[in-house]
Amino acid sequence: MASTWSSELGKFLDTLRDALVALIEAMGEKAAALRDLDEAKVVALVTREEQLVAQLKGLLAVREQVLSRATQRGWQVDSLQSLVQKLPIVEQEPLLPRLDRVRELSLKLRHVSWAHWVLVHRASQHAEDLFDLVAHGGHSPATYEDNITPLTRPVSPAILDAAA
Repeated sequence: MASTWSSELGKFLDTLRDALVALIEAMGEKAAALRDLDEAKVVALVTREEQLVAQLKGLLAVREQVLSRATQRGWQVDSLQSLVQKLPIVEQEPLLPRLDRVRELSLKLRHVSWAHWVLVHRASQHAEDLFDLVAHGGHSPATYEDNITPLTRPVSPAILDAAA
């Protein structure tokens, strides 16, 4: 018979895994929608992402409560891994693969999030360059400084040539 700790941790890890998988899938769908320039789908997916992020924040609060209860019990724990290690070995065995899966998904989510950040940053930089190009009639603005800023960096001829 599993203790309440192991059954509670098992349910929590399953819920966390499902939330991570859902967010990773939503971000993958958003990347495809961005690539396809499907604005309506991007907006819908952003709303879904926000809901999933809120769910993950709630799960983070639950995690903190579980760790706090374990600390009140006298266990020195600072992570779910250290909490699982406090359980009897028989109860650890079914939890360890779940914990590893959650860790893998967390790393994948971090990677996907980073890729999205890079995409958004570069798109923003490109839009800034286009706005500056239009605002200054295709010329660099007059400056009184020697350093190159985003407004004064050279613009590629391909961007300037409308026929290209």
